Amino acid sequence: MSIGESLRATLRGTQGRRIVGLSLAALLLALVSVVGNAYLVRPADPSGWGPLPTQAPTPTPLQADYFLERLKIALLSGDYDEATRLWDIVSTRFPENSEVQREGARLALVQEDLDTAKARAWTAVHIAPKEAANWLIVGVVEQRRGAPKVAQQALEMAQSFDPELAPDLFAARWQAALASEDRDNLTALAQEYIMQNPQDPLSLYYRAESLLTSGAADSALDLLLLSMDQESPGVMWYVLGRVYMAKRADKHAVTALEVAAAAYARGDNSLLLASSDPFHDLNEALGLAYLRTRRCDKTKALLQLLVTPYPDL
Repeated sequence: MSIGESLRATLRGTQGRRIVGLSLAALLLALVSVVGNAYLVRPADPSGWGPLPTQAPTPTPLQADYFLERLKIALLSGDYDEATRLWDIVSTRFPENSEVQREGARLALVQEDLDTAKARAWTAVHIAPKEAANWLIVGVVEQRRGAPKVAQQALEMAQSFDPELAPDLFAARWQAALASEDRDNLTALAQEYIMQNPQDPLSLYYRAESLLTSGAADSALDLLLLSMDQESPGVMWYVLGRVYMAKRADKHAVTALEVAAAAYARGDNSLLLASSDPFHDLNEALGLAYLRTRRCDKTKALLQLLVTPYPDL
């Protein structure tokens, strides 16, 4: 082989190796580019790979339950300023929610704003007239407002929509019937209680109270004297004292009412069956019994005790 041929052969080999080397380098660069793109974070610059969001995501609006839960906690905690703030918010956002109106009525009740409580309670009924809880709050509000007949009807509506409320509603219905002096309803309620609780000693109270309200004081007295003993709860002595007063046996009335007062002072809450405010009603009856028996010093002492909380007396 001549020198020229050898030189051409060498050049051909060198060129081939150079081409192979260049091809391998290009392949490696391509692989680096692919792998790099897989892990590369795109820049936020609008001139980059994609458009930026035009606005922030819209937050999910808070629902009525969120505010109601906090409102109830504030009411239970006695934080009425916070409860008012929360009710203002939720009632503005959800005015057609009956539970919102119902809780607003409860708030107004604890603030002694009975007119506002009435408006909110009835609004709840108008929004959801078949919801027992709405009629129940109307009954409570109307009873506090001194409208026992309306309260009684509302409580009956509550029971009609939810019969399971009957045991819980009985005391409220009884109080409403007492306040309105509804003899027929008191008799019906007493019979209802006796049928449902035949062995309950307190059924004696309901029977005696309904007899007294119906004008049958003699029958009430016979019933109580045959069944009572020294261990009888305070409510029995309270109704016995009032029976004696109806019969003008005022000295006996004083004794019975003093026993009732002593029981109440010891923490006997059975008088809540006969009165929504036992302290007022018991002392009023006792004061009248003292007055009738010419124990004016006792009457004066009671009036002095009651004049601040009960100026009407």
